Amino acid sequence: MKSKITAIIAMLGICLSLSACSQTGNQYESSATSVSTSTTFGTELAEPEEHGTSAYVDYLFYKAKADSETATEEDLQSALDWLKNNVDNIFDNQESMELAMYNGELLERKYKDSGNSFEKIGWQAYKTVKYVYRGAESVDDQATIDNYSELKNLLSSADKIS
Repeated sequence: MKSKITAIIAMLGICLSLSACSQTGNQYESSATSVSTSTTFGTELAEPEEHGTSAYVDYLFYKAKADSETATEEDLQSALDWLKNNVDNIFDNQESMELAMYNGELLERKYKDSGNSFEKIGWQAYKTVKYVYRGAESVDDQATIDNYSELKNLLSSADKIS
């Protein structure tokens, strides 16, 4: 656990160093349908260049966590709507998996420790996709099938965010 935290901190340090040398002013649109860079704890969260990696999964987690602090009801509803509208194709491509993880984690972090359905949906979306995204599991693995079934069940009974 300690080595994992150290590795994450080292990775963030390297990313921050590299981002300082790269072009400035390259901000991506921030919304529930796209993933962007953000400022967390006074330092910019750098987006890794390589997708499909554990580093990118971590980036999406920390990005959603930071964005959840200022997310509006509309942002959260948009995230929920995206998951509902795209649940049948979340494994179709890398972008869909990234958006599923981001939107899921945005919901989970905003409602953290509330125990409500939005927190559960968020966590379920994130964990359902993250192992497939980085190649640790396939869509045919039993754990993925079970998680995906649970995600669809949660989404089918989700109310509007109000």
